[in-house]
Amino acid sequence: MPEFDDFDRRTLFETALVVALVVGVLVAVLVITTPLGATTIAVIAAIAYVGGVTLTMLLAAG
Repeated sequence: MPEFDDFDRRTLFETALVVALVVGVLVAVLVITTPLGATTIAVIAAIAYVGGVTLTMLLAAG
């Protein structure tokens, strides 16, 4: 089984940063453009974040 080297860590870290930025932009857009409550926006952002992290892990594993 190959070891998790520095390149893999750097790539995963960069991808996690992109996911965090996308979630931040999503939340900002929802806050500005919709009359949704804070709880609804937080739930949508959490779902987007978990989905993004899960997809990142699946791509890194495969």
